[in-house]
Amino acid sequence: VSTEVFAQLFGGSVFRSAAVELLVSQQEWSQLVTTRGFTRVRPYVIRLGNTSFALRMAFETTDAKDKNHVPKQLARMEFIKVMVDPKTLTTPVPIANPADLRRLCQPDAVPEVKAPKTFMGPKPSNAFVWKAVVRQSDCDALQHVNNAVYGQLVEDARAEAALAGALPESLAKASSQSGFIKAAIVEYLGQPHRGEHLNIAVWYDEDEHKINFEFEVEETQQVACKVSMVCGDHPVVAGGPFVGSSMARPA
Repeated sequence: VSTEVFAQLFGGSVFRSAAVELLVSQQEWSQLVTTRGFTRVRPYVIRLGNTSFALRMAFETTDAKDKNHVPKQLARMEFIKVMVDPKTLTTPVPIANPADLRRLCQPDAVPEVKAPKTFMGPKPSNAFVWKAVVRQSDCDALQHVNNAVYGQLVEDARAEAALAGALPESLAKASSQSGFIKAAIVEYLGQPHRGEHLNIAVWYDEDEHKINFEFEVEETQQVACKVSMVCGDHPVVAGGPFVGSSMARPA
C-alpha cells in the first residue's frame, strides 16, 4: 500500500472490526522483542466496498543475532474500516476513487487470519463487570476511544476478573504462557467519549477456551465493543475473520 493510498484510507475512516493471530509462542515473543531485531509490516488492501475496505497486515522480524537476517513471521492482522463523514464521524460516505484503489487489491498477498468466532447473544447474567471512565488521554483525534486503548482496558479488566475469581488465575496476564494471547477478534460497535462510564463484562467460555469482553456505555446502555480471545496453547475454533458481524464484508 503506497503512502498516499494509506493516508486516504485511514485519514477519514473508523474501525469496524479487527482480528489478530499470533504465529509465535510466548517464549519466542519474549525473546524476539528483546533482541532488537528489525521488524517489518506489510499492509495490503484485500477487499474494497462502496464505503468500507479490508486491510490485512503481515508482521515479520529478524533476530539481531541471526547473521543471515532470515525473517520470522510474528503475526497477521486484518481490519475492516468504514469511511465516515468528517462532520458526524458516524455517517458512512463513499470511498474516493474506488476504481483506482480496487486495482491495488491483493486478496492473496497474506494468508487469511485464523481468528476465533465472535460471541453471539447477551452476556451471561453472572459475568464479572469492571467499571472504568473514559479519559481524555484515551481518545484520539476523532474524540472517541482510540482502538488501541481497548486492548489496554481488556488487560486491566481480565486482571481484575482473575483477582475476583471470575477467571482462572493462569489467564490473568498476557505475559504468562497460559495467558499469552494466541488469537483475538474485536468488533467496534460504538464510539465512547470522554467522561462516559464503561461497564466491561468479562467471562470465560470453557467450550472454546475463549475470554469474552463486552463494553457497555452506562449512560446510553449501548454496547460499544465486543472482544473474544484465545490464550495459551488452546486450539482456535476459527470461524474466519468477523464471523457473526453485521458487516462480514466491506459494504
